[in-house]
This record gives sequence, structure tokens and C-alpha cells, in this order.
Amino acid sequence: MKKIEICKRLFSRHSLLWACPICDAAMSVTEPASLKCEQGHSFDLAKQGYVNLTTRAAKASKYDRELFQARLALNQTGFFAGLVKEITTMVLELAPGSSSSPLTLLDAGCGEGSHLASIVANLGSNATPTLGVGLDIAKDGVRLAAGTYPGHIWCVADLAQAPFRSHQFDVILNILSPANYSEFRRLLRASGILIKAFPGDSYLAELRTALYAGSAKERYSNESSRQQFSQHFTLLAERTVYYQQQLNPEVLENLLRMTPLAWSASPERLAALRQKGLPEITIEAHLLAGRP
Repeated sequence: MKKIEICKRLFSRHSLLWACPICDAAMSVTEPASLKCEQGHSFDLAKQGYVNLTTRAAKASKYDRELFQARLALNQTGFFAGLVKEITTMVLELAPGSSSSPLTLLDAGCGEGSHLASIVANLGSNATPTLGVGLDIAKDGVRLAAGTYPGHIWCVADLAQAPFRSHQFDVILNILSPANYSEFRRLLRASGILIKAFPGDSYLAELRTALYAGSAKERYSNESSRQQFSQHFTLLAERTVYYQQQLNPEVLENLLRMTPLAWSASPERLAALRQKGLPEITIEAHLLAGRP
């Protein structure tokens, strides 16, 4: 079955999710392949299996196709498998259960979709039926997600104006990505949870040292992220993920192509790092789960 047909069926089956990003009216799928609101605003479904619900021209960004292809390749090596496993565990432990409907899970800042696809697959292996919805402002990321992982709902949209009706999601994931806590509160059901993952102090520490030794960028603190979470959500659980990931030249190259840490590094340090290599790198992330 073509990806756009899978997309149409999913969007139609879950039409109650949608709210027009222009007027906030209810939306539904119309033929041949559009998402249209009651006031006539219409958004075409792309043949790759996603919908673009942005209402203004995209700004130039370094989050482009090359970056997301590198991130996809990196994820498919299992680079973030430890993080994904722990998030899955938290969902299973804390998410509200229902015998009559699937768990609705939104990945806010889904990128190229690997985290969402892996978590939904892991939940399925535990007999937890899940509807996965991925949202990102980066069209290149969402297009790649839809092409790689059909069977989930993918949309290009602004998180500050998420195109969903209020109180539609059991779980919102926000993984190593900017948050919008007011929208998270609006979108979650009364019993829903937010799981926020942000870098720990040692996240990619070896890379920071190689590229920025002796400067302020060599160190990272997540204290402000923790404070913002606690201002908006009541903490239910907290976990730390910490492990070492081995690197070969191909994995290192994909890491450098996908991480913003490389954007402001000097060409000399980047060249030296590629020549010398890194045997391993630290993945440290803090996971906070909470309710509004």
C-alpha cells in the first residue's frame, strides 16, 4: 500500500485529534488527499505520508536533510538505544492505562522519527497498543520520518501552535529538544504525563573536550532545564541514563554531521578530531516525568 494511503487511513481514523492551525476549527480528511477544517482551510497530504500544517514560510535552518540522514544512520546503529529503553520503561510504569483505546503518544520534536518508532515498537512488544504521533518544525526531518517509518502520524507544525485539539494525548515525549510547557499542559489529558529528556552534564563530554577544550563550551549544565520543568509540572519520577558508546570513523562522522556541537567548532579542531578519532563517547541524559 502506498504511504499516502496509509497516511489517509490513519488521519481519518484519528480525525478527532486535529485542530486547524489557522482558526482552531475541527478538521477531517477529504478527497483526494487533504486535511480540511470546517472553515475551509485545507492542507494537502504529502505522497511520502505526512502533512505540513505550518502557516508561514520556513526560515533557513541548519536542520536540513543531510543532518537528519546522519541522525537516522546514527540511530540505526543503536547509539541511543539505552535512552530509548529507559523512556519505554517509564511509559510502561507511569502512563495511564485503558483497555478500550490505544495509548496516544506525541513525540514533540520528533526529528527523523527514530525515537518514536522504536518506543512504539517496544511498547507493542509489551502488549501496549499505541498510536504514535510525531511533530517537528523541520520539514526535512518529518519527510524522512514518514518515508522510513510508515504507520505513524507525522506532521510538520510549530510546537507553539500545535494543530491538535486540547486534552488528546496520554503521553508527550520531549527528547533532547526544546519544550513548550504551556502547549504540553493544553494537549495532555487529565491523567496524562510528560517525559522530558535533556542532556546530562557529561553528555558527549569527549566531543566537547575535543572541539572546545579551554572554553566555556567545554562544560554543560542542565540546571535551567530542571527549573523550567519544576515550574510547570509536578514531578512523578526521575531517572538518569548513563553509558559509553563505542565509535568507529563512520559513526563519528555521522555524529559530527548531526550534532549542533559541531556548528561553531573551528575547522582545524574538526579536522584533527576526524584524523585522530574517538574510541568512545558518553551518553548521559536526565529523564523527568510529571503531570501539570
